[in-house]
Amino acid sequence: MLSYPYIESLFQSVLNQSKAIKGHFHICPQFGHELNTDNLEEVLKFSFGDQYKEKQYPLALMMPPQSSGDYMEDYFKDEYEVTMMFLNASFQLPGNQIASLNPNTNTSQHRLLFDWHDMKRCAVMFIKTLQKVFNSTFHIKQNSNPLIEPVTMIGNDGVSGVILYFTLVLNESCTEDDYPSDFETTFQLPESVDSHPEHL
Repeated sequence: MLSYPYIESLFQSVLNQSKAIKGHFHICPQFGHELNTDNLEEVLKFSFGDQYKEKQYPLALMMPPQSSGDYMEDYFKDEYEVTMMFLNASFQLPGNQIASLNPNTNTSQHRLLFDWHDMKRCAVMFIKTLQKVFNSTFHIKQNSNPLIEPVTMIGNDGVSGVILYFTLVLNESCTEDDYPSDFETTFQLPESVDSHPEHL
């Protein structure tokens, strides 16, 4: 099976080419709760290993995807409901510089609307690039359009951007190599009786 490791490698390969995201991509095992804690820095260090230098925005995150498929077959289409976040530090440029600084108030003139716009552009370019490089192994489901939803000032860092939802289809194969070849003849079903009858 290809499954989750292949998806991570695929998305990482595409986002490594992004001039905006620059390969800053991570899977969030805790469904994005990492953003609400102080350990996002540690999460990113673990993700990028020796290549990690400092926490940088913008970045892309993927939540654990649900999947569905005809798992009774040896060869099947595995459909993953992908949820990704493209996030940037609100009102800031890389290096913690204030974006569009107003010298009179020392505050940012960069509206949150522009963060949505910038991160939507990243999300759209990601999905377009992914579609361009598809092959016999995967494709984006065509009969349901990707959905993009703006988010504002979330997590401890107060980041803003968009959430991208789409369905990724992997052409999978899975044989029963986890079980002995003769298990159908040696397997014994338990008795069809109530093993814990009512006793109240």
